[in-house]
Amino acid sequence: MGGISGTGASIVASIAATIPVITAQFTVSSADFSKTILKKINDTKKNITDGIETLWTKNLSRAMQDQSSQLTAINASQSYDISVFFEAANLVRALRENQLQQIKSLFEQSVGEGGCVTATVTGGMTRASTIRRAYNAAAPAAQVGRSGNSTEDPNSVSPAADMKARWDNYTTRYCEKDYNNGASGCTSDQTFAGEDIDVAGTIFGKETIDLKVPDVKQTVDDLIVNIAEPFIKSAVPPGAVESAPGEAAILAGEAYKAKRQVIYDSLYHIVSRRAPGSAMKEFVAPLREDAGIAPEMISDNPSPNEVMQVMMSERFRSSKNAAGQVDEPENNQREMVIQQAFQLMQMSDQLDLMDRYSLLLAAQAGAEVRKAKHLGSAVGGATMKQ
Repeated sequence: MGGISGTGASIVASIAATIPVITAQFTVSSADFSKTILKKINDTKKNITDGIETLWTKNLSRAMQDQSSQLTAINASQSYDISVFFEAANLVRALRENQLQQIKSLFEQSVGEGGCVTATVTGGMTRASTIRRAYNAAAPAAQVGRSGNSTEDPNSVSPAADMKARWDNYTTRYCEKDYNNGASGCTSDQTFAGEDIDVAGTIFGKETIDLKVPDVKQTVDDLIVNIAEPFIKSAVPPGAVESAPGEAAILAGEAYKAKRQVIYDSLYHIVSRRAPGSAMKEFVAPLREDAGIAPEMISDNPSPNEVMQVMMSERFRSSKNAAGQVDEPENNQREMVIQQAFQLMQMSDQLDLMDRYSLLLAAQAGAEVRKAKHLGSAVGGATMKQ
């Protein structure tokens, strides 16, 4: 043990020499191993990363995007469906309200046949009333010449001339052979026998008087003359006009004409209401026929009086009028307005009659006062000194 033999030394030397070689070889091999292993690790890592990226980008990401889109679309679709439901409900409510308004408007504005006829007839009444007022103004004025002894009418210049003209007219138109115990002025009844005094038949028996027919108009005028002024006053002689009595007579004649005009106006007012002019036969005739009025009693051009007779009385005699009030409750309200309107028109006509009646009373009262108390030419009281 004191020293290493030669063989041992050789071995140690060999080992010592081998160690660097082995170490160098190990280092190279270790480096190759590390390089190979690291490459494999990197390749494996890359493969794993690429696989994960491929799985994510080509599979999971797109699938999840599609899933997200579908989930979002489902939520959006659900929200849309809910909003559509609400809109549909609102639309149904709006349609219901609109339909209710349409039904209400239909009830309120769908006028029945009776209301339509009434509205049309009212339009004709305006035209007829214009003609009535014009005739009522013109007819009395046409008699002023007779009351004032106008020279334009030779028959009006004196009571004798007027009597002769009226007698000739009576014997050729109105004479009845049996009148006045057979001494009537004619041997046979004339064409219009008795009509000049038949107030009921000539005036009140007709709802419309066809004044466009000359014979009818003359008969009405002659009847009114028989009532209002059967005899005219005497004219003031031309030579007496400048005298005080003549002037008084002229002024008395003016008062006479005014009073006669009051009478003529009142009488012609009754006639004017029966003057034709509404042009409403198409609408009035069916109502009168349904009420049982004979066709010959229905005018081709009804007067305001005939229209009022139909609207205030005759139309209620037909069952059609009552039947037209049970289909819609609103028609009853319309009928109330219609009746009130015609009642107002009737009251206006009655007011016109009262106005004329008051003038008649005023003229009568004036004449009676003058007859009972003489009115002197001087004002009573103290004598005035010059």
